[in-house]
Order: sequence, then structure tokens, then C-alpha cells
Amino acid sequence: MVAEDPSLLDAAVTALDGMSGSYTDVWRHLLAAGPDAVIGVLTSPSDAVSALKSDAPFGRMGLIGEDERRELLRRAYGA
Repeated sequence: MVAEDPSLLDAAVTALDGMSGSYTDVWRHLLAAGPDAVIGVLTSPSDAVSALKSDAPFGRMGLIGEDERRELLRRAYGA
């Protein structure tokens, strides 16, 4: 979705307003870096970024479903 509509990055920045969390600052930096940085994280098969993906602002925007978010959390933390 980000590749097709880079304006989603602006909406994601807005979704982060007033938020705090382990990865909020990381996402702010990724969003500022642009679509390629965000797409690189979102499409990475690495388990090392699963927790980061699970805290993506796109979930707060309803673009990542709850089932997908839970699967990312499970993979990241073995829960």
C-alpha cells in the first residue's frame, strides 16, 4: 500500500502523534526516511524486525489487521 500511495506516510506520522512505545521513535525516523525505508522494514522476512512491524503505525490506521499483528508478535516474542 505504501508503494502505491506514499501519502500514507503522512497519515502514519499523524497516527504516531501523542503515542509512545518501544518503537515509536524508530518509526518516526523510518517515516522521515521515506517510502523505501518503510517498505524495506515491512517486507523484510527477518524475525529481527517482527516486533518493529507489530508496532507499525499502520496497524493503528487499520491497514494491518489484528490477526497479522498478533502473528508478528508471536514470531517476535514466541508468545
